[in-house]
Amino acid sequence: MKPRNEHLNLIHKWLRYNEHLVLNAVFHNHKWNNVAIYGGGYAGELLYEQLVKTDIHVECIVDRNPNLDFSYDAKIITPDDFTDSFGELDAVIVTPIDYRAIKYYLSSVVKCPIISLHDIIVDIDDLRVVFDVVKRIEQSCSRLILCDLTSPVLSIKNPSLLELRSQSHGNNGSWNDFIKLNKFDSEFLLSFYEDLPTCNKEYVKSVYQVEYAKIIEKEGALYLHDYESKYINIINNSRYTTDNPDVYDNTIHFFGNCNAVGCFTEDKYTIQSQLQRMLNASPLNNKRYRVLNHSNWQKTIDSMKQILNFEFCNGDIIILLSIGMEGLMYYIDSKTVHFYDVNSAFDRPHGMDEIFFDMYHMNHRGYKLIANKIYSILLDLMILDESEAEDETQFRNFIKNDFVPRKNKTNYAPENSPSLNEYITLLNNEKVDCEGVIGSIVMNCNPFTLGHEFLISEATKQCDFLYVFVVEEDKSFISFADRLTLVKLGTRKFKNVKVMQGGNFIISSLTFPEYFVKDLIDDIKIDASKDIKIFTDNIAPVLNISKRFVGEEPFDPITHQYNQAMLENLPISGIEVIVIPRKKSLSGIPISASHVRKLLDEQNFIQISKIVPQTTLNYLESKFGVNGQ
Repeated sequence: MKPRNEHLNLIHKWLRYNEHLVLNAVFHNHKWNNVAIYGGGYAGELLYEQLVKTDIHVECIVDRNPNLDFSYDAKIITPDDFTDSFGELDAVIVTPIDYRAIKYYLSSVVKCPIISLHDIIVDIDDLRVVFDVVKRIEQSCSRLILCDLTSPVLSIKNPSLLELRSQSHGNNGSWNDFIKLNKFDSEFLLSFYEDLPTCNKEYVKSVYQVEYAKIIEKEGALYLHDYESKYINIINNSRYTTDNPDVYDNTIHFFGNCNAVGCFTEDKYTIQSQLQRMLNASPLNNKRYRVLNHSNWQKTIDSMKQILNFEFCNGDIIILLSIGMEGLMYYIDSKTVHFYDVNSAFDRPHGMDEIFFDMYHMNHRGYKLIANKIYSILLDLMILDESEAEDETQFRNFIKNDFVPRKNKTNYAPENSPSLNEYITLLNNEKVDCEGVIGSIVMNCNPFTLGHEFLISEATKQCDFLYVFVVEEDKSFISFADRLTLVKLGTRKFKNVKVMQGGNFIISSLTFPEYFVKDLIDDIKIDASKDIKIFTDNIAPVLNISKRFVGEEPFDPITHQYNQAMLENLPISGIEVIVIPRKKSLSGIPISASHVRKLLDEQNFIQISKIVPQTTLNYLESKFGVNGQ
């Protein structure tokens, strides 16, 4: 039997899957020892061929064609003849792509799990990203809740006539009223918003548009572009959540696709805003939670890549609301990860009238049902005993020992980057035994200039010992290894200075990603809270730092905002922020590393020699001069 075009992606994944995973071990792990295969086409034959060589028993092949030309000697039956009594089945494995419609039909026929082959045969590289996400969640002592919303209309019990019509026609038929959505029809849409006091044609037109759905890429992940309007606002690449408390203990971070973004509704009726109001009225375990919405409209794996760019605090909750996540749970085993199918939120009766525009998208009333469901999930989680030590996440035992994922093209944090605890251990080992006032400076030094040297010199006059942290993220013109060497060479004359690596927790893509794309986003407001909180809560106490010195920033708006954020927040933690004016060149212009790089492009080493130390000049000439490398 020849594969069709729709099988090519599955085959591509399956080839790499077989290199790294053991399929029958997946089945054993979930006790799928006696199964039926639904669909005797190309994918069904591939699956049968793999399973028949193992101790997994295939009871039968279910196919609509009673005269199916199957390549193996297997029992073929039609869906009409297929029942639970046909053997003691542990699972039905569905091989066609239109799995949801088939599952909807089979759920009334069999009681065993109905599993999609396309969920089982995962993309190996995607699985690695998911694994890294779970490790990140565990390291931060937070929780990840996967809320699957794959087929809300198909899953509804006791559907309305409109929902029943949608179920009957599926994705292929003419949906009568639903087809009107191909063109904006305010008359039709008004009924979906009529319970709102602001409901009129202009209001509907304002919320039922997707101008704000522009996507940008940062640090290898996709984010919403900032947008401002009366009803829909994207601030710092996150959908605005109303009613956030000023004082809170932890944060609930949302990621996900269009429903998680809150498409077709105003800010105050998104899932997150409605959930925030519930939490304000009835806190969980007497804790105050702030809800943030980082959702990006994209695929589940794109949300996972987003999560890798965030740094979470102990006790935070991360909620991913998306589709097709059930398969992930077949491979990850962690007490920090919880999977929920939230489609049951729409079972009638629910008293919310009609909520679905189509098979998937919904209005504010649908978001209210999801918010209610998630609130009850959070209540359930609070009951769990959180005092147990979390087991380390492992790939389940069917991963082959030689598993080596393809090099990922995404620029998230390096796989072997140290955790925060490991970085704190490093700081303790490097800590200098001294008394008095301890100061600190964080520098990128791209490259090290006389301006940096001046800042360090002035800082040493105002403290007894000074730690100089060099930004470790390797996304600058000069490599981190070379920048660190240049700073060490340029500060040898200072006896009370120690140069330290910044690690992944001082101005990094995890804590302050805007810094590394500042040439592209210099007109937005940044959020440096994660970076500052890690410094005040974890780094400064270890080294007894009570002063942080910064250079005056006349050129770079992003760094200027960062400095302002430190001036506002560090003193609250007892750390004084001291701004030192820039050293100027002989021509009266403040010295900057960017100016050095500009001169380097011009090969103007005469001017460079006037604003960098001799050690930096020697390096630049040997590395970038016409006679250099």
